[in-house]
Amino acid sequence: MSESRVPVAESNARERESRFARLFAAEVFRQREHQTLGERARHAYRQLQEVHRGLGSGKAIAQDLPSLFALFEWSAMLAPELFLVLSGHFNLTLNVLLSLGRGRTDLEDYLRELDSGDSVGVFLLTELGYGSTVFSLETEAEYDHDRRGFWLTTPRDAALKFMPNVGAEDVPKLVVIAARLKVAGEDQGVFPFILRLRGKDGGLHQGVRVVPQPERPLYAMDNAMIGFDRV
Repeated sequence: MSESRVPVAESNARERESRFARLFAAEVFRQREHQTLGERARHAYRQLQEVHRGLGSGKAIAQDLPSLFALFEWSAMLAPELFLVLSGHFNLTLNVLLSLGRGRTDLEDYLRELDSGDSVGVFLLTELGYGSTVFSLETEAEYDHDRRGFWLTTPRDAALKFMPNVGAEDVPKLVVIAARLKVAGEDQGVFPFILRLRGKDGGLHQGVRVVPQPERPLYAMDNAMIGFDRV
C-alpha cells in the first residue's frame, strides 16, 4: 500500500468507529435489567431497526465488509442478542438475494423491506434429523408447472427446520429456505427459496406451523421448529 493511501485508510477507520460509537450510544442499546429472555430476544429486533435508522441502507451495510465486521464487533460487546440475528439478516438473506437474485424484478419488494429493516431476514437450513448436512435435507419444493411456482412441504418430522429465530409473533420475517427441488417427481438437488413467513400483522403464512422452543439460560433468541404443509 502506498504511503498516500495509508492516511486515507486511517481516516476511514476513524470515521467508521465514530459512526458506530454514535449508533451504539442510542437509548435502545442501553443495558436493561429484569427482562425475560423472551423480552430480550424481541428487543434485539428493535435494535436492528435502530441499526437501519442509524446506518442507512441494509444493502450498503451488507456489501461494505469493514462496516459489516464493525457492526458484528460492536454488537458482540454491547448488544449480544442483536449479534445473534445479524448474520441471518445481512449475510444469509439480504446478501443471498443480492448475489443469486441479480436482475430479478420479482424480488424487489423483498429487497426493499430487508434494505429498510421493515422485515427481518432469517435463513432456514438445519433440519431436526440431519443437522446442516445439505445432501441429506428432506424439505421439498415441488415445481407446479401450471402455476409456475413451488409447493413447500415437510414430508416428515425429521425434516422440520430446527431452531431458526422465527418464534416472535410480532416481527415481520422473510425467510430463505434450503429445500430439495422436485420436478415431475425427480430430485434436482437443494436450492434456496424465499417466503414471506410473517407479515406486518404478525400472522403466519397459510400452511406454516411454528413450534416455539423453551427459553434457555443466557441465550435470548426466539428459536422455533418450523414445518410446511404445501405452502
